[in-house]
Amino acid sequence: EDYLSAETDGLNPGPRMRAENNRPFVRIKTAISMDGRTAMADGQSRWITGDEARADVQYWRARSAAIITGVGTVIADDPKLNVRDQRFSNAEPLRVVVDTRGRTPPEAALFEEQGQIVIASAKGVGSINRAEMWEQQNGPLIDLAMLLETLSDRGCNEVLVEAGATLNASFFQQGLWDEAIVYMAPCLMGDTARPLASLGFDDMDETISTSVKSIETLGPDLRIILTP
Repeated sequence: EDYLSAETDGLNPGPRMRAENNRPFVRIKTAISMDGRTAMADGQSRWITGDEARADVQYWRARSAAIITGVGTVIADDPKLNVRDQRFSNAEPLRVVVDTRGRTPPEAALFEEQGQIVIASAKGVGSINRAEMWEQQNGPLIDLAMLLETLSDRGCNEVLVEAGATLNASFFQQGLWDEAIVYMAPCLMGDTARPLASLGFDDMDETISTSVKSIETLGPDLRIILTP
């Protein structure tokens, strides 16, 4: 029975995470260069990785009940964050934008696709296009733990974070992650390019350690799955 339970949790870890921690299973997905950069300083980042890696992302989106991003990513990249692969045509994850001040453009590409959109904002921010507004009742910053608890209450078993350096850093620093899916492209982008996470550490004691769960070659790229 314990063996079967472990096997089930490995394939579908969300229900246990919700039962034990009152939050979904959180995956952080990012694509980086060999020197750990995600985009050039001016924001250029499209297609760092090849077709195989981008197809793999569709699988992780499709199995997620929600995709979380930040307003900075919405403004810079204007992503749709939808599932385009016809193999997963029934998948329609909730799309969540962490946007404290309500800066999400009403004409953002997110709104071009069907499916629910939630904007997590500070109290008093007005409505934006057709999005459902989730208001942070206390404090100027979004409480990510509370947001995840809300998503758990809505029945979300697994969520995928596809965000920039600031929001990634918040999830890492607060320990609100269970896996990181890192696609590494065989290129160097230089030290002025944007990092995976803006952590600002000065001391080795501050570093966040991870364990390698798997490494797989996808076309020209590597997919590295890490756990805390």
